[in-house]
Amino acid sequence: MISLKFNFQLSTFNSQLSTFNFQLSPPMLPCPFHLVTGLDCPFCGGQRMVVELLHGHFGEAFWLNPGLAIGLPLAILWWIWHRELTSNAALVMLAIALAWGILRNLVSITPPA
Repeated sequence: MISLKFNFQLSTFNSQLSTFNFQLSPPMLPCPFHLVTGLDCPFCGGQRMVVELLHGHFGEAFWLNPGLAIGLPLAILWWIWHRELTSNAALVMLAIALAWGILRNLVSITPPA
């Protein structure tokens, strides 16, 4: 009898947890660049990407910001390998971020159907 009551309470907790909507919580900060220009910056979608990664939805996280999904791990690997950020490396990363910011506003990148 006790184990039946405990199992029922645990399953009720699990069903409540699975219906919790992480899209509404935590609140997402608006992008100031997007608010002013209406365009996506290189980091737009990054907060939603982190939430999807925390849920284990790697495909959805990738399509929210493919440039950041590829660039951030590469930047971390660069840091691990070189242990310093030279001015040339910083300029290359800035150029890649700017190119991604322009590209994502010119081409519609959507997940495959």
